[in-house]
Amino acid sequence: VDTVVEAVLAAYANDERKKALGQDVGRTRRADGGATDPGVAFAGLGDPLLRWPDVAEITRRVREHHEVPISLYTNGLLPPDAPGAAEVAATLHAAGVTAATVALNAADPDSYARRMLSPPPYTPAYHEDAASAIGDVSGASFGSACEFVAALSEAGVETTVTAVASPDASPGAVRDLGHALGAVAFKERTYLS
Repeated sequence: VDTVVEAVLAAYANDERKKALGQDVGRTRRADGGATDPGVAFAGLGDPLLRWPDVAEITRRVREHHEVPISLYTNGLLPPDAPGAAEVAATLHAAGVTAATVALNAADPDSYARRMLSPPPYTPAYHEDAASAIGDVSGASFGSACEFVAALSEAGVETTVTAVASPDASPGAVRDLGHALGAVAFKERTYLS
């Protein structure tokens, strides 16, 4: 936690791009409508919800110094030992998480299990094998991902739902489901075969 907070604060103190942009947060927009400073995003290899208490603490500490947007990119699946979706979402929002993007990728339980809870038919980069790419999904479900989308929205986190436009996917159905759960936006991701 300390290392991440120090890195973010150092970026705002030393990086000319961040120093200039940080002053404009909330006041100016890019030509495409996005904020001039996208802030801090928790994303990448691994899901930020696996360490959601750390994400909340980092967010709280960064926002003590800079009122920048803080967002997460997640599958919306909480670890088995986490409290309920509503409590996690409320904690993240109270800490200062302003937006979340949830990769729902399916609009029904069976499709979700195939896409999100089953190993892919190949070994993804950075993983020993296909099974390690998804990790321990015991207790994870379509319902729990949907519950987290709704909990984020109810907590006041601006929520976007995404779906990959694979040949057997139904992005329109995911969009409709996301909106019904309270998401304010939908993004269709490109399918790369």
